[in-house]
Amino acid sequence: MNDRLRYYLSLLNPQVAAGYLMVPRRDAGEASASLRAAIDWLCRAQDANDDGGVARSYSLTYNSSLKRRGWMPSYPETTGYIISTVFDYARESGREELFNRAVRMADWECDVQMTSGAVQGGTVNEPPTPAVFNTGQVIFGWVRALSYTRPRPRARRFVTSVISNWVPVHHRLPCDPIDPSARAPAFAGGS
Repeated sequence: MNDRLRYYLSLLNPQVAAGYLMVPRRDAGEASASLRAAIDWLCRAQDANDDGGVARSYSLTYNSSLKRRGWMPSYPETTGYIISTVFDYARESGREELFNRAVRMADWECDVQMTSGAVQGGTVNEPPTPAVFNTGQVIFGWVRALSYTRPRPRARRFVTSVISNWVPVHHRLPCDPIDPSARAPAFAGGS
């Protein structure tokens, strides 16, 4: 069956049709309830794959390029900038499990980092090619993780490259393993 036919057949699913035709409108209530729901959605996106990264997206219909529907594979770029959001919400809400999720995301980014130190474009099930934009997004996440933890040795490839090329000698810091128990006082104290 070709991909185009598979896509159109996936539209025949009653749940998919209802999702497209009858989007329920609910009162969002207070902003904190909406924010909590958004964070919970990000948690589901992380749980969709067993690797610690966050799914690229969720598709109600068959995605011909990724050959599936439902949750897509983990995506380094979006996981990178989601790290900061989850750390921020963990701090504001006091939800310790979110702190641990953010650390797991940063740790996963180290696992999928290319040997060159770059971050790949696309999802993790695609052949890795370095992507400057994606690397930048992951840097945001790593910087936030560094403010609460210490970096793992595998992150050293990236850190060493950045430090040797862009950071003046008098501003350089050591690179230790990411350690969730080594919390910065700002998170542990909730201030």
